[in-house]
Order: sequence, then structure tokens, then C-alpha cells
Amino acid sequence: MQNDASKPATSASASATSPDMQPPPLPSWYYVQDGSQRGPVSADELKALLRSKTIDPETQVWRAGLGEWRSVRTSELADTVENIPPPISPALVRNGLVWTVALLPLVFGLIDASIAYENEKIRAFALMLGRSVKNAYPEIPTAIPAGITLWLCVWDFLRLRKVGYDLRKIIWTAFILPPVYLFIRAKRVKQRPTYAITWIVTTLIYLLLMAAVTP
Repeated sequence: MQNDASKPATSASASATSPDMQPPPLPSWYYVQDGSQRGPVSADELKALLRSKTIDPETQVWRAGLGEWRSVRTSELADTVENIPPPISPALVRNGLVWTVALLPLVFGLIDASIAYENEKIRAFALMLGRSVKNAYPEIPTAIPAGITLWLCVWDFLRLRKVGYDLRKIIWTAFILPPVYLFIRAKRVKQRPTYAITWIVTTLIYLLLMAAVTP
């Protein structure tokens, strides 16, 4: 009798562990970081990346079953970031600082050209008198415009962070070549890179001005 009583329990146990009764596997997620596809990772791992700020709500993610890549904010993981406001509209982002960066080469080009022109006039007049003179007006050290440019880029970077754009991974480019920062900034903020192109144009004008006044 005991054997007969145990048969239903055994049968129930077997059915519980049957492969047909196993929960479906959790979907594997892929995400984009630094322009490369990463993964697969589980949803919990993806949430951990969000908490550590390795990725952000605008990071593109995908899993099997999704028709296309989409941001975390518009995926089924949206509840993870529902309390994080999205970046403000690109039309509302202030660009005054980067436009100042773009125009700085022209400003300093005009100043340097004026100084070089005045020094050349004084030098020519001194030669007429049979004298030799050094530059009457000192040239602006290169470190000054470079320092101002870097300061403006860092200021812009900090201001963008406050409105939802995290550019920590590209701010180092401002230390090396400002137009790289300007081009990547325009792409991240979804703006036209007009100010980056302007920097290149004003830098060329600066070089032409200096070539014209340098003996």
C-alpha cells in the first residue's frame, strides 16, 4: 500500500522536472559602447551597467525578437530608468561656449597679425635710421589661446552634463585637438557640426594672416 501511495508523488516530481516544464531562457541583450557592439549579457547585468553609469538611458540595446536597435529608455527595460530625465532637446542646448572656441583662432589671429605688423613697421623705420631694434610689442604666448580654448571646452562639458549629455569619454580630446571635441560633441548632441567646421576655417585664416605679416 505504501508503494502505491508513493506513485502519484513520484509521477508529479518527474513531471515538474520535465524539460517541457522548464522556464524559458532569459533573453540575451546586446548593447553599444564606444561605437562597438558588446554582449551578450542578461537583463540584470545590463541594469548593473546602468547603475554603474557604464552605459546610460540613451544607450542602444537589442535582443532577439526586437526589430531594431533601440535606446534603453524605449525598450522593455524602461522602468529601470524611468526616474532619470532624458537629455534636453538639441534645439535647447546652448552653444555659446563652443562658438567662442570656434572663433578664437580668428580673434587671436587678428591680434597677432596686428602686433606683427606694428613690429615690422617699427623695425623698418629703425633700419632707415640705421638702428636695430627688437620687437616693440611682445607676441601673445601660444599657451594663452590654448588655455582659454581648453577652459571653454571643459566649461561646455560640465554644462552639458547638467542637461543630460555625458561626454566624459571624449573630454580628453579637448586637451589634444579642440575640433575633435567639437565634431564629436555635435554628433552626440545631434547637431550640425557647423561650429567645428568654423574652427577649421578660422584656423586657416589665422595661418594666412600670420604668413602675410611675417617677414
